[in-house]
Amino acid sequence: MIDDRAAVPAAEPDDDDGRPTEYGVPKLRRQVLQRLADAFAGDDLELAEYERRVRAAELATSIGELEAVVADFPGDAGEPLRATGAVAAAGAAVTVMGNREMEIRDAGDVPSFVINVMGDTSIDLKSAPPGIYELRICCVMGDIQVAVPAGSQVNRTVWSLMSDVKTRPSKAKRPPGARFNSHQVNLSGFSLMGAVIIREEQK
Repeated sequence: MIDDRAAVPAAEPDDDDGRPTEYGVPKLRRQVLQRLADAFAGDDLELAEYERRVRAAELATSIGELEAVVADFPGDAGEPLRATGAVAAAGAAVTVMGNREMEIRDAGDVPSFVINVMGDTSIDLKSAPPGIYELRICCVMGDIQVAVPAGSQVNRTVWSLMSDVKTRPSKAKRPPGARFNSHQVNLSGFSLMGAVIIREEQK
């Protein structure tokens, strides 16, 4: 007897860590967003143009539409869009309408630029080794929270428009004349209709 039931397609192969591998539009969308973030971090795109292209990438429903978003970017037309480990480590961390949590344990983990658009980004520096950390941010209609060890020296140069930029010190009282610890965080960038909160926390 002939079985006329629809054949069930075989599952896509998993990658090495057991998660399903992404193909097609979802994977390309992530790569396009990363390229846009890197271009913005490198001052190759103005904010308005960056936001326009991000919206176009988010609304794209085909590979052709996604490729058109970065069609004028330098590089070979046939070169696949991908973020290698080196580029990802030195590139920007972009969050668009989502949540991202980053725990910094080494100076090499610090992204060159943190971009948050209508999302929430949390950066935890409490486990980072002593040193000077440069954080460049762009926050648009979202929240960026940075947790630093209590007693850290935080230098803020953040331009804000209709935004809150504030530091919440640790509840533990610092003795009079006590020095900062060996962490220094230099925070720069801008916030538009969002919030940038630096929290001092005990390790």
